[in-house]
Amino acid sequence: MTIELAGDEFALSFDTNEGINPDDLGTLLKRLAKFSRDEGFELTLFDVRHSSKNFLFRWKKKRNRQKRRTHDTNLRSAAADWAQIATLPLLIYQVMSGPSSVSEPACNISIHTQSTINIVLPDQTLAVMTPEEAAEIKQEIQRKKLRPKPQRDEFQTAIAKGQGFEGVVKQLDDELLFQPEGHAYWVPIKPRGQVFQDLQSHHRYVVGGELCRRRGEPEAFDIHWARAVS
Repeated sequence: MTIELAGDEFALSFDTNEGINPDDLGTLLKRLAKFSRDEGFELTLFDVRHSSKNFLFRWKKKRNRQKRRTHDTNLRSAAADWAQIATLPLLIYQVMSGPSSVSEPACNISIHTQSTINIVLPDQTLAVMTPEEAAEIKQEIQRKKLRPKPQRDEFQTAIAKGQGFEGVVKQLDDELLFQPEGHAYWVPIKPRGQVFQDLQSHHRYVVGGELCRRRGEPEAFDIHWARAVS
């Protein structure tokens, strides 16, 4: 199956022959819309194809959010650098690939229909989750609901103190991401400096640097130094 998409379009695809629960689907679409607004994007569902298994979206960045960021502090400006190069499909891929309010209904759909969920871009397809991965993410979501969420985890605390932290570097599309050891989320790495140039995808490093945060959450990672771990 081929889906023709323009540069500002993407598809959320469910690889299944089963029907999708309308409650889970409705919750997923509402949370995707809210997440997009919070990230400064406008998201429009403009088509549904192939027996309601492929949902086609069109997105664009809101101008007013960009203007509000340009005259903020240096930390906010550094975070804005990432916002300029990030795309909404990439941000959705990140938030759906780990425990979050957006991934929760997606996990329910994947488990109940035994489907693999993909984000289809004009030039590539990103595998969001398999039913097995959905079950693991859902378990983590349930565990998080049973305990209060700390404002900063050990990775963020260590970096704030100027300490190093171990993790894995991964390339997604044209961007490098860092996953701290023992954590499900990925933090985009700011693309600057020789340290960035020397990083290799799927390699482990102990790194230090500065986290750019927004609403208390890490949005970009400016790595100042990195030591490869064999």
